[in-house]
Amino acid sequence: MEAIERMKYLVCVDSDGCAIDSMDVKHHKCFGPIAVIEWGLQSKQEDFLQRWNEINLYSASRGINRFLSLAKIAEEYSFCGWESIKHWTETTSSLSNEALSSENNEALIKVLSWSKKTNEAIKALEMSKPFAHVKDVLQFLSNEADIVVVSSANLHAIESEWKAADLLKYTTAIMSQNDGSKSSCIATLIKKGYLNVLMIGDSPGDYYAAKENGVHFYPILPGEEATSWKHLKDKAWDEFKAGKLDESYIIGFKNRLGLKT
Repeated sequence: MEAIERMKYLVCVDSDGCAIDSMDVKHHKCFGPIAVIEWGLQSKQEDFLQRWNEINLYSASRGINRFLSLAKIAEEYSFCGWESIKHWTETTSSLSNEALSSENNEALIKVLSWSKKTNEAIKALEMSKPFAHVKDVLQFLSNEADIVVVSSANLHAIESEWKAADLLKYTTAIMSQNDGSKSSCIATLIKKGYLNVLMIGDSPGDYYAAKENGVHFYPILPGEEATSWKHLKDKAWDEFKAGKLDESYIIGFKNRLGLKT
């Protein structure tokens, strides 16, 4: 990632479920169902898929990395080798297929198989589109800020979706799961000289990544994406530039996802 400061402001934007309306369909049609097949959970399918979606979409862990959510549910459902999966997520330097490819543990080989099959299934989906107002807002922001996509998703998927939506021209760079956690990605960008940083996201992981780096956070509320993006352009951006982003945005976000802190 070689973004060089050219603007006073830096805007980091999450992709799935934030800018691109792709999060729900990927979990409903790819991540969960393929896990059912990979671990032979057909007899528990309904319960498993409900729990998978709760972890990944409808709770304080919304937007969690695929491998962390798998480790969590693997322990709950006592997958064979769940201990190895959990240990890997806690010790690996990168939560990615690339890091998994060097492992020869049977449980981790299965995790890699699941992840690769999921990526292939995602490629076969109809191309997801951005939420309403996203393109207009990114165009507006690009006049005053460098825009970097900061996502835990697969790089190819991000590039494909943003290119199809004609959004890439507004971005300076893309940082994906291969570049590390969202927090580490923001830290890397800050080291390049950015002082005024805003993270736009829809999940607790986005919020905590911003908080850990001491930068501002603006939430895209699940279910109110279009309104959230419009409000960013109409009001919140000016608040951010003035250094007084309304705290009620964070309060509403926490209440929506049940965050305690």
